[in-house]
Amino acid sequence: MQRNAINEKRFADAYRALDDMRYKDAINYVNGVLKKHPHLHLGKALKALAFIRLNENDEATKLLDHLEQKLLGDPTDVDDHTVSMIVQALKEANVAERIPRLYKRLVDSNPQSEYYHDQLYYAYIRCRDFEEAQKVALTMYRKFRKLEYQYWYITCTYMQAIRAANTEVAGTAAGNGTNLSLKIAEQACTKIYDSRTITREGIDLYLAILDYAGNHERADFVVNADIVKILMPDERAYCYKKQNQIMLANAKEMTDYNLIVRRVTTMLNHDPEEWLHFEYLFKAFFKAYDLREPEDRVAWLDEVASSITSVGDLGRLKLTRGPLIGEMMFMKKIIDYGIEYPYTRGLVNHLGFFIRKFYKKPCCFVDIREFLLVLNKDDQVEILKTIAWLEEQASQDETPVEQRTVNERAVLTLLREQINRMFGLHKDLNETGRRQLADNLVAVLVQGMNAQHNKIDEVTASGLVLLAVHVLWDIHLQKYDPTSLYEILLLLEVARRNFRSDPTIKLLRMRMYSYLGATDLVYEMHNDLDIKHVQKDSMSYFLLPIQEQFGSYKNAIDIYTDFGNYFDSTDREVSEAIVHAFKARGYSKVPQLVELHRLSENSIISYYADVANQQIGVCFTMKEKALGEAMQCLKGDGQNPKWEAITDNRDLNVIANFEPDDTKAKMNDLKTATFNELVDITKLRYYLNQYIHALYFVEAKSADVWCKDIDEKLKRLQSHMDHCIAIYPDNPERRPSPHLQAPTDVRLGIFVRSGVVQFVTLIMGSATKLIRMREQMISTDLTKEDALKHCEEALAFLPSKEKLKEHLNLILPPKPDVNKPFFFHEYLYSCSLTMLALGLGGVALRTVENVIANMNTLTANLASLNLNGDKKSQKFKSKKGSRKEVAPHVARFEELRDALREVKRSCNANLNDLSEELTENGLIPKLPKVNWPSADAFEALNSMTEEVDEELIAAYKEGSIDLDQTGGGLWL
Repeated sequence: MQRNAINEKRFADAYRALDDMRYKDAINYVNGVLKKHPHLHLGKALKALAFIRLNENDEATKLLDHLEQKLLGDPTDVDDHTVSMIVQALKEANVAERIPRLYKRLVDSNPQSEYYHDQLYYAYIRCRDFEEAQKVALTMYRKFRKLEYQYWYITCTYMQAIRAANTEVAGTAAGNGTNLSLKIAEQACTKIYDSRTITREGIDLYLAILDYAGNHERADFVVNADIVKILMPDERAYCYKKQNQIMLANAKEMTDYNLIVRRVTTMLNHDPEEWLHFEYLFKAFFKAYDLREPEDRVAWLDEVASSITSVGDLGRLKLTRGPLIGEMMFMKKIIDYGIEYPYTRGLVNHLGFFIRKFYKKPCCFVDIREFLLVLNKDDQVEILKTIAWLEEQASQDETPVEQRTVNERAVLTLLREQINRMFGLHKDLNETGRRQLADNLVAVLVQGMNAQHNKIDEVTASGLVLLAVHVLWDIHLQKYDPTSLYEILLLLEVARRNFRSDPTIKLLRMRMYSYLGATDLVYEMHNDLDIKHVQKDSMSYFLLPIQEQFGSYKNAIDIYTDFGNYFDSTDREVSEAIVHAFKARGYSKVPQLVELHRLSENSIISYYADVANQQIGVCFTMKEKALGEAMQCLKGDGQNPKWEAITDNRDLNVIANFEPDDTKAKMNDLKTATFNELVDITKLRYYLNQYIHALYFVEAKSADVWCKDIDEKLKRLQSHMDHCIAIYPDNPERRPSPHLQAPTDVRLGIFVRSGVVQFVTLIMGSATKLIRMREQMISTDLTKEDALKHCEEALAFLPSKEKLKEHLNLILPPKPDVNKPFFFHEYLYSCSLTMLALGLGGVALRTVENVIANMNTLTANLASLNLNGDKKSQKFKSKKGSRKEVAPHVARFEELRDALREVKRSCNANLNDLSEELTENGLIPKLPKVNWPSADAFEALNSMTEEVDEELIAAYKEGSIDLDQTGGGLWL
């Protein structure tokens, strides 16, 4: 203890520097102490931690390896505080799997230490190795006889059952093992329960296991037992929820469902705001309805409808929304179920009452939108009459403006047009009608913003902006009118200037600017979003893949590296949350946390960011001297991706929709389609990376193994290319997705037909022939002349400069129509594809050159052997030859690279010429005054034209500069 205190004092400055994120200073402080006391392992652990936080992992790894060997060799030489610092460093280095063996060694040397057993258990839990953790928990319970350790054992057994059930097929040996694990966990909990020693957290765990096992009868017995009421006196809501879940799961007869319905209606009379009561009621009611005889169903409906009406009366009496929404939901469900019942005819009256009482609340439309979909034409007219009556009443209101709580004109205009859109009335409008509607919405917005008193609130303003954007987007989709797109940008800038914190406006701006390829602006907007850490995965689709699509390769590398760090930190945080759940005895939360970790670990965003970063990083950040490093980067970690386990965590509902069809189903279809496309382009890039890497010369490979590897990877790449070409259309007109909620278009159909992949396969087409020829040179007795002849033949396998130029001319984008508004981002996209082809082609050329250079080295060695007269007694050894030895192939490869450089220069020249001449006159449409009859609307939009024009021009020029600086890669 004294030694620890002394060491703490010695390294106090280093601790402070680490806390202040002055990691270099921390290293200097540690070095100063270690000069006097080189035996202090704590200093080395602190130094390793500082190196990790500086991203100097190689230095950190050396220190950690040394400390680990010390600890494994003689645990008494390392104190507990040093061990904890080593563990912290290993966690931050994302190698938590190395921690268990450290604590296992400590446990072996201190078998009676409860602390080391604890830490060993947590180490296994951190790695989600529940099988080993289970063994440790069982050992701990036998040694220390604490109930907590028995819960640990049960939880690990339960988690093994869940994991096996999620990965194996029931009925197999693994499936039987799942049942056995579940049975063991259930029996262990039952034993504790029967002994009356069970605790509150034990009951929670027991009920979770019983629910998962489907033993609802036992769960019903447990949740209604006296011991539960004693242990959970303050958690009636929890117990009630569990009781209803169990009763619903356990119900089989009509009487069971009747009991649930009557029980829930009683609870509703006491607590009409609890929505869970309504959900249980609806489920039980329709089950009981189906089980009843047809002649008894009407009476049953009358009874339940009467009970729900009485609950609704409570809402009407107290003017609370919950009971009224519950009553209307019951009517809607009856209609959806296809039941003819007079009671449902009152839905329109209930809706009218609800609108009259709650129209001023921002949530009014969200509350009623589901019910609007089931109204017939006559009922729709009645609802619109209600809105018209409210507007008339508002216009006659004599209350002084400064005393009003809301801008009623704006609120009612928004609600009316939201309802009109839900009824599908916007589809009947022609362009003139849509223009008038957009003008009215923007005029109401601007007048509300400029009002001296009773200004429009942010929620209403956001709704009006979103609705106007939907209308203008409809016009754009109708004839792909660039003017309406420009008007959307102006409107969003007007809204941003007045409501800077509104998330909807920020998201819409990102959506529009990403569509127009303004990558720098999108990146700035994303950084300005006020999103939680966990939302970075679900909302990251705004950032990818637009960066590399439009040539911002440096930004793309920074963003994807940041994503890699984010997923690494999420892995650590969720792992620590699982450990904390055990420490806090929240055992029933462990399955949800493990599932959260699985979703994050297998996120498609994580996969895409890693694969794209490998490819782009190799092409545009590494120089030719780093070929080995580049090939290792393309190879990745060497583990095959689990494509079938990839998850889609994106949230496409962050931008609201007002369409009359099934929005949820439409968003699910959109999410599935875009997810599949994102997975396919990730696969394609991964297969391309692996194919290029396969040719990289490794001396230990035999020709047969090497060629087989290349052929297999080429076959896999071509097969997936064929799949993508068959599935994804070309979209030559570059039409956008009709959904405002759509993520950035992946453009896979365009990519697979662009010639990028085909260009790489053209360069590497002779790979196996070169390898066979090299093998022949090694295995056959050749003269120097024969070897030189082989090298010349090898060069003949390469495509000619003319062939490369012919292919590259197909990739080189034609000059665009500069008179077409918003032409530049599509030209930037085409140039970006060309530069990616050149970058990958340059890397592929270097790998081919690497093989031929090795053949020339063998020839040089052969000449040396011939001079010594001892050719047969010596083996070829690949040594780096002199400049003269490798000279025969250099000229040919320089010739091929010249073809690539010519295309690069041509593309850059065209891009620079266009960007220098880029002005708003040719690129950006004008704002027609005829489209905006309202003076307020036109003046507001027109006031933002200069700012929007400058931002777009600057963004495009910045994009062309980025592409010019990195375009074609560093391998040419």
